[in-house]
Amino acid sequence: MVPLDETAARAAIGQVLESGVEAIAICFLFSFLRPEHERRVKALVAQMSPDPDHKVYVTCSADVVPLIREYPRMSTTLVNACLGPILARYIERLHARLEELGVRPRQRYIMQSNGGTATLEQVQLEPVTTVLSGPAGGVAASVELGRSAGFADLITFDMGGTSCDVALIKALQPGMTTQGVVAGRDVSVPMLDIHTVSAGGGTIARVDRHGLLQVGPDSAGAAPGPACYGRGGIEATVTDCDLLLGYLSPAHRLAGRVPLDAASAERAVEARIARPLGLSVPQASAGVARLIEVQMAEAVKAISTRRGFDLRDFTLVAFGGAGPIH
Repeated sequence: MVPLDETAARAAIGQVLESGVEAIAICFLFSFLRPEHERRVKALVAQMSPDPDHKVYVTCSADVVPLIREYPRMSTTLVNACLGPILARYIERLHARLEELGVRPRQRYIMQSNGGTATLEQVQLEPVTTVLSGPAGGVAASVELGRSAGFADLITFDMGGTSCDVALIKALQPGMTTQGVVAGRDVSVPMLDIHTVSAGGGTIARVDRHGLLQVGPDSAGAAPGPACYGRGGIEATVTDCDLLLGYLSPAHRLAGRVPLDAASAERAVEARIARPLGLSVPQASAGVARLIEVQMAEAVKAISTRRGFDLRDFTLVAFGGAGPIH
């Protein structure tokens, strides 16, 4: 084995640390066979960190997914590094809030993408294992729902604020994979076979430079959120169109808390969609709804008919903030 060039490694680490990064991913070509070099570089990062109180999150590919084929291994390690500081802050807030509420079980767990659970300490080391934990929870719940209702073959349809996640359950068994794609990134960890597209309530609709209506992939998120949330959002989103089409009622608050501003939704759809296309606001809203539903239907086909399953054999289970609406 060729020795590690520590001089070059220290120079590279110094450059990276000077840029003020929060996380570092280390991936060497043959670390699935010999992880020593990656782990030595990780130790050097700890030694060279200028602020001992501000630790950089460092992850090695040999510790996350020690498998041959460097591209999916590197992609998985990068996702792990990006999520590390975010999840650490989330868990810190979660700990504090649970203590404040007096919720003190002997052990606390977080859902994983494979439908199982792991301790908070473990997921901080491998946050990539939680990337589809929310949709995985819905799939696990749907299995039990199907069992109690007498339906063994299901298609789960989870539409939230930013994405639509679909999965196929056959004979009460959801599919599993170790070669997933999340937000266009290869993720090689065990996970439920969930297909994700950018189609949520906050997904932004716009007219592109060619004069064509486009929906997604970007989202207005929770802040400012859709225009109808009244939080400063000016983009036309799927939720705005749902409100203007009457799928949502302005007389009711979302989740019992968020009032809906139909006038703001109308202004956004008028300015961003209707006027550029020469349509009425209802026509523009209906166009956005049809387009987003085509995208979601394609996601369902991707996990069913394109794999040889007959959709007539399955029952659709819709959930999430926007799933039942569509």
